[in-house]
Amino acid sequence: MRIRPLITALALGAGALGANLAHADLILNFQNVVAGSSNGSISVLSNGTVKTSTVSAGMISFKQKAPGASAYDDDLLNSFCIEPKTSLLRGDTLFSTGTLADRFGQPQQNLISRLYDLHYETVGSVAGAAPAFQLALWEIVTDGASLSLSGGNFLTTSSFGGALTMATTWLTELATWSTQLGSQPYSSAMYDFVALSAGNSQDQLTVTRRAQDVPEPGVLALLGIGAVAALARRRSATV
Repeated sequence: MRIRPLITALALGAGALGANLAHADLILNFQNVVAGSSNGSISVLSNGTVKTSTVSAGMISFKQKAPGASAYDDDLLNSFCIEPKTSLLRGDTLFSTGTLADRFGQPQQNLISRLYDLHYETVGSVAGAAPAFQLALWEIVTDGASLSLSGGNFLTTSSFGGALTMATTWLTELATWSTQLGSQPYSSAMYDFVALSAGNSQDQLTVTRRAQDVPEPGVLALLGIGAVAALARRRSATV
């Protein structure tokens, strides 16, 4: 997934989307729910009132541009919803950007980071993974560490094309992992997160994949020399 240069530039200037990332504005225009989504019914308890809605669960695609720009960026922005009790507006909508820490406490940050590390790459390649990912994310952001899709502030009995079973399995595994982790903080080893907030539309969460460190040519050469030397010693020891 690629994010427009505006966010990329901010990331470079603020330590790869670290805690000091300055907030910026971004205009998003909803396009569609990416192929692989499934429909079903969810219920969200908020302020003592239960809201039940028929939704499409999956990855969401937006056109994007900076405020004041006349044209949209060439790249679409893909995201997952983190505010299930709110409707998604159509047309140009102003969002501000922030970090996970701006929006969630440490237990939820841990669970979200782990969910992405384990399952985000399956979203586009495994049947049912996109709606399962959205259901699991909704459960984490709504109920925190109490991870059950059959109770709490977020629940569903819809199968979402079989995705409910997958999401339930993931959440069970995350609950066990979270118990073992205890009070320790956990950060994603693979992704940097951008929380997108709008006062009148669903808030979203999008990520950029971290660049993997590649050894310098000199380091590679030294590693090669070391491997050759080790092989030579092994051969001499067997003569």
